[in-house]
Amino acid sequence: ANRADVGGESVIGQRASAASGRDGDEPGRVRRPEERHRPGALQSGGVRLERVSPAGDEPPELEALARLLTLHQGERDALQLAHERKAGLLFTDDTAARLAARDLGIAAHGTVGVIVRALRRQQRTKAQVIALLHAIPVDSTLHLKRAFLDTIIAEVEQST
Repeated sequence: ANRADVGGESVIGQRASAASGRDGDEPGRVRRPEERHRPGALQSGGVRLERVSPAGDEPPELEALARLLTLHQGERDALQLAHERKAGLLFTDDTAARLAARDLGIAAHGTVGVIVRALRRQQRTKAQVIALLHAIPVDSTLHLKRAFLDTIIAEVEQST
């Protein structure tokens, strides 16, 4: 899912939130609409998720980038929302969406960036971060090149 962090709250685009999700903790259980893009870490109540749609027309620069990078509507909406709301950060694992965000002046991170950032901010230990990185190909649907993941893990292992 594409999510934007706006002043301490997270917003998710209406079209992105409409996608069906399965709960990994309970096989076969279809999540209620309000739970679909809410991993366990976000269910504590400390983070408020709000379903929103872009307010206006897509800016021409986003439209051009979307055509060039073949962005799907969910990524387009997330980028437009981040732009409209002056979001501090856009979370997306879509490489093309992160490239478009950069060109639009929007900070964007994917799963690996969030995990490594947790180490830098001392929210996780090196051992925890390495374990999380090793778990990505086993415990998630995120597809990363093994060489990329190995490089990140090596850099974390060598960090102080």
